[in-house]
Amino acid sequence: MRRAGLLFALIFGLSNGAFPAGTVEQPPSTPKKEQPSAREVKLRVMTYNLHSCKGRDGRIRPDRIAEVINREHPDVVALEEIRVGRVEPEKVDKPKAEGGGVEPGPVGEPPLPPPTVIQPKTPSTTQIGTPKDASQEPFIDQPRAIAEATGMGYVFYPLVRQHKQDFGIALLSRYPFRLVRAENLPLIRTTFFSEQRGALWAEVTVDGLEIQVVGTHLGLSATERTKQVDVLTGPNWLGSEKMKGPFVLLGDFNSSEHQTAYKRLAEAAKDASLAVPGQKELVSTFPSGFPVSRIDHVFIPKTARATFVEVPRNALTRVASDHLPVVVDVVFSRAAEDRRLINVPVKSTN
Repeated sequence: MRRAGLLFALIFGLSNGAFPAGTVEQPPSTPKKEQPSAREVKLRVMTYNLHSCKGRDGRIRPDRIAEVINREHPDVVALEEIRVGRVEPEKVDKPKAEGGGVEPGPVGEPPLPPPTVIQPKTPSTTQIGTPKDASQEPFIDQPRAIAEATGMGYVFYPLVRQHKQDFGIALLSRYPFRLVRAENLPLIRTTFFSEQRGALWAEVTVDGLEIQVVGTHLGLSATERTKQVDVLTGPNWLGSEKMKGPFVLLGDFNSSEHQTAYKRLAEAAKDASLAVPGQKELVSTFPSGFPVSRIDHVFIPKTARATFVEVPRNALTRVASDHLPVVVDVVFSRAAEDRRLINVPVKSTN
């Protein structure tokens, strides 16, 4: 969640200034009119790193995140860097004495809770929250606030406790779902920036078709990301026998197309952003004010179709978080012969 180096410092410095004249504002996307056949199911997915809902203006605004989501009309959303707990914005995380990392909390503090699962409500019960800066709120439940403002169900998986706040990842869904798996990924405590990462797997039922959705947030170390990808493509995740239907793997991978973690995943699945017919430009997602890196991705089976992709760039998305969201329309076949597991490479035992 933290980015080090002079390059990013320079980028953020530039991005906090005025935008150049002639900047084009993209209108909110609307669902494509293309309708799938009776043998197909379409799912609109989004991945969004929220930066704890803290915008580039320093304000904590879950309502802005909810507005971004509502503009794009996704069916399923993977959220990274999301918090539950007391808001203490002045606190600074301190490294462990050995090997770096973030202190999980004072001795005697209760352990992290299990994942929170809330099914979606009917649209008539949805209430949009009043826009406000939550920086001074004594307690905030960001997953619940965003889910209620979008009318979606959610599962929140806490990974780290930081000063009375549980910090982790979440999935939102407009459709009924069940939690299949929520686990930590391998952690290498080598730097101050090392922190626990994890993955969430939910089975979402769309028009009778079971779709496996995995949301994740990988580490900043290349070695760590490679180990984490080994797990994600292994027998407990995308290589599992339970992964019997169409799937989507999405999140903040902290890896561009030139890096090993991305290449490993792109060999096993399909980068949806590259699969849309006629797509001429790949848009970077980080940092939101002046994006130079495409590190947020959506991977789908090689038999699935991606019909639409967008990285919304407008005044709202540039300020709401330090990442831009990625929106993809995916079409899955109902035909049993078209369903497949991810093509997991077999490791040599030599």
